[in-house]
Amino acid sequence: MLGGTASGMHFVIYGVLIVIIILFMPDGLAGGLTRVRARLVRLSRGTVSER
Repeated sequence: MLGGTASGMHFVIYGVLIVIIILFMPDGLAGGLTRVRARLVRLSRGTVSER
């Protein structure tokens, strides 16, 4: 009854998330968070520059 039709769906979702992180954040989650933090610091100082 529980998990009959969507058995193993959490593995599919986990796999998709891992692929997305590898594609868009090659430095991993820590590298992505570091980039976001650096961008926020630049914005708070008023120096906005595009890469």
